Amino acid sequence: MKLRFALATALLLALPAFAVEPGSAPAEGPPGAVNVQLRTRIEGPNAQVLRLNAIRALNDLPPRGAAEQVAAQPVNVATEVTPTTQPLTAETLATAPKPEGFAYTIVRDAIVDELSETILYVKTQKDAKTTTAVPVPKDRALLTQCLAGGKLEDLVHGAIVTARYDPRGVVRPEIIINSTPAIEVLDDAKIADRAGSKLFVVTSDKQTRAFSIEGGAAAWATVVQNGKPEDLTAGTLVKIEYDPSGREGIKITLKNPPAQAAPAEDKGCGCSVYGGPRSLPFGSALFALLAVTVLMRRRSR
Repeated sequence: MKLRFALATALLLALPAFAVEPGSAPAEGPPGAVNVQLRTRIEGPNAQVLRLNAIRALNDLPPRGAAEQVAAQPVNVATEVTPTTQPLTAETLATAPKPEGFAYTIVRDAIVDELSETILYVKTQKDAKTTTAVPVPKDRALLTQCLAGGKLEDLVHGAIVTARYDPRGVVRPEIIINSTPAIEVLDDAKIADRAGSKLFVVTSDKQTRAFSIEGGAAAWATVVQNGKPEDLTAGTLVKIEYDPSGREGIKITLKNPPAQAAPAEDKGCGCSVYGGPRSLPFGSALFALLAVTVLMRRRSR
């Protein structure tokens, strides 16, 4: 019996793919049977035979004595099997239904930065320098089924969401839309500088903000409500209406618009009207002078 035990022990030591974890439940078989499962792949033509012989040798040993009782404890070598899955593509990313017992990764009250084709980028804080990538289905109909508290159109820049997602990109996410961005109004903001398509202002609470506009510097003419882009000079007080989602354009209203000079009254002759209606036009005076000169020449003859 000792010889068989030694043989079984030697066979187990000869298999590098076995690991002993005492205390596990035995497999189906007679009392005292040993449960041995393959952890990694065993290579070689005789690997299967050696494994079966080792299991049979241990199962044939009756538990006798303290040492043999320890040796006869069920042995469980856990199998680490990686399920074979198809490679993820843009069409299959984040499309699998949630399996029972699956644990999501959760990010709460996150700020939407951008929604791309298959990734929802969110920030955990407003001034965060990095974003968290939440895999989402490319199919917008399927993505709509993953939303609660809002519509797909609400996943815009500035929206507040709570996302439960699979960082591996296999299981479809669950996204709760907590709120959508409202129009932001900055009253009594002071222009700091305007450079091309960018406008820098200092808000009433002494914070520096920057805004940009599409279409180049000439596009500022379309957003200034009661003035010209040239009026957006340093120190000018303005009221700014800004949509963080980008669905509506920015609006800028000058708090103290420049005074418009009243145009001079035009009488139709192009001459000055100072002196009242009694003043003769220059052309009439010249004609009268010429007439007097001709008359004096005739008298002298």
